[in-house]
Amino acid sequence: FPMTMHPESEDISNTVHHYFLFQIGQDKYAVPLLGVREVSELGEIRRVPNTVDAFVGLMNLRGTVVGVIDLAKRFGVDSQNAASRALFLVESADTILGAIVDRILAVVEFLPEQIDSNAQIITPISAEFIKGVARLNQDIIPILNLAKVMDHEEFVALPRSKTPTAS
Repeated sequence: FPMTMHPESEDISNTVHHYFLFQIGQDKYAVPLLGVREVSELGEIRRVPNTVDAFVGLMNLRGTVVGVIDLAKRFGVDSQNAASRALFLVESADTILGAIVDRILAVVEFLPEQIDSNAQIITPISAEFIKGVARLNQDIIPILNLAKVMDHEEFVALPRSKTPTAS
C-alpha cells in the first residue's frame, strides 16, 4: 500500500522543513512532520498471529482499527525504558499505521545547511530507510524515509477495515 506522506522526489536539502524528532534506544531519528498524523496514547494492542515481530498487533483508536509497528523491533535495536514508550500515527490513502518509539522528543526545524541528503553514516538500521542526515547541535540525526519504513512487503496484508472486528 503506497504511503502518501512526503514526496520522495523532492530534494530535502533545498527548503526549510519541520521534522518530528524521536528516540529509539540511544539514537535519535527524525521524520518529516507532514508524514505524522498525530501522537496518541499507547492503548491496548491485540496481537495478530503469524505476523512478523515488528508488527505488534492491532489497536482500536476511536473506532478505527490501527496496525501498530514497533520501530525498535523493525530496526533490530534494543528498546530502552518501556514505561515511556509512545505512539505516533501515519496515514496512507487507505490505512492508518501506528509507530511505537521509546520517546517523542520535539518538533524541530532543519535549515537547508543542516541537512545532507548524500551522507554516508554508520547506523544500526538499514540504509534504505535513511533519506538524509541532519545536524542538530552536536547530534547527527538520521532522517528516515517514512514511506519505506512503514511500507514493507511484510506489512502488505494488514487489515484495512475502519471498524474493529470481533474475534
